[in-house]
Amino acid sequence: MFIISMPKTFKVGDTVDCRINAAPARVTWRDAGTLVIEPDDPRNIISTETDGELTHFFCGDKRVAQSEYEMDSSFFPDGVIVSERRRPR
Repeated sequence: MFIISMPKTFKVGDTVDCRINAAPARVTWRDAGTLVIEPDDPRNIISTETDGELTHFFCGDKRVAQSEYEMDSSFFPDGVIVSERRRPR
């Protein structure tokens, strides 16, 4: 999973400099369902949550479809738990 917080002013089409795991990076909000870790690592947005002046993006793993995740807010009414669905073996 990839989780990043951005200012509420961050919008579709914006690219910003940031840090990912303490390393310099750039992230683009490509469309309503995708953040891209530049230059070519698109991540499906599983969920977003706004808290004060920040929007928190919960994105899937590389090359994992949004449909492969489930969201559950039953444990934390003000938040969500996002987990990858387990495929039957």
